[in-house]
Amino acid sequence: MKTIYLHVLDKGWVSFQYTNISELEEEFAQRGIEVGNDCKLGNYCKLGNYCKLGEYCKLGEYCKLGYGCKLGNYCKLGNGCELGYGCKLGYGCKLGDGCKLGNYCKLGEYCKLGEY
Repeated sequence: MKTIYLHVLDKGWVSFQYTNISELEEEFAQRGIEVGNDCKLGNYCKLGNYCKLGEYCKLGEYCKLGYGCKLGNYCKLGNGCELGYGCKLGYGCKLGDGCKLGNYCKLGEYCKLGEY
């Protein structure tokens, strides 16, 4: 069983338990969150409303994606990564453990930050 945090109006970050990511389909739809095929989310991740994860993305544990973040296909984020509001990562980006990007950052295809 894994835990993910989603933002709930008037409550802030609320935890949701799941075994298979498809169990969260309705919760994602309510928040405009899109998760591509075969994505893997680490335990205790926080996904802001309107986030879009491309196909085959992988998020480590304790990652936090701000409102409106977009990840291209095959992006990989290490444990504890944080992306500010509106960040965009191109195809195949890799961020090592603990990377932090501010609001509205944009990275092109195949960017690598830190050790992954």
